[in-house]
Amino acid sequence: MFWEHMPSAPRSGRVLEVRESAEGHLLDRVLGWSAIAPLIGCAVAAWVTYGSIRAVAMSLAIIWAGAILVFLAGVRRGLGFRTPGGASSGQIVFILWTFVLAFGSMIALRPLTSLFLLILGYAGMAVSARAAAVRAEVPLFFSGFRPVQMSVAVLSLCAVAARLMWRF
Repeated sequence: MFWEHMPSAPRSGRVLEVRESAEGHLLDRVLGWSAIAPLIGCAVAAWVTYGSIRAVAMSLAIIWAGAILVFLAGVRRGLGFRTPGGASSGQIVFILWTFVLAFGSMIALRPLTSLFLLILGYAGMAVSARAAAVRAEVPLFFSGFRPVQMSVAVLSLCAVAARLMWRF
């Protein structure tokens, strides 16, 4: 079979030397902001549109934010594999908490409940980024980028929630 000829991973382990930049690469920033841009657009649309377009924008904000938050939980889990000594119990709890918030937002019966869960999840990501970077649980780049990125997401979701509460 073809896999018999493929190289195998070393069984005894390996040592990786990683050099990180606190600024990250341009592509990191572009991809990071491109994930949040739809939330900004949905927040603006929630305030400047009417009727069914507004309802669609608000629904898309919840769906997109939930999908991105699940993705971010997965990113954190993947980064846990590279944490020196393996993922800590705190990392696993944070990953599960983030996943539960994201999943809960997608199955909640009320949009405000969904938005509250999402705001909680994104705020958790913002608050934890610096400490996680110091503990080498996430790239150093996250210590400066994630708090700003997640704060913009939180503000966007708050704008959608405010529009949902302030109906006229």
